[in-house]
Amino acid sequence: MMIDLATRYRITETLFVYPHGENKAETADMMIKTITTRWLMSMPRPKMLVPDNANTLVSYKVTEFMADLGIEVLPPP
Repeated sequence: MMIDLATRYRITETLFVYPHGENKAETADMMIKTITTRWLMSMPRPKMLVPDNANTLVSYKVTEFMADLGIEVLPPP
């Protein structure tokens, strides 16, 4: 789920569907694709991204991708 802090506009995206009892974890590439297709293609580019503490959202790959776009990544403490 992505939420615009100013307007509280929310976007959700299903990353994958799997059978009961099976576990999967998202990758940095999946997060980059989701942010690009679901947010950046339809909304203005944000000035900052405040992710949760998931390893994929604060990974080097995602942080560098956001920096290339001019988006500051501010993970919570």
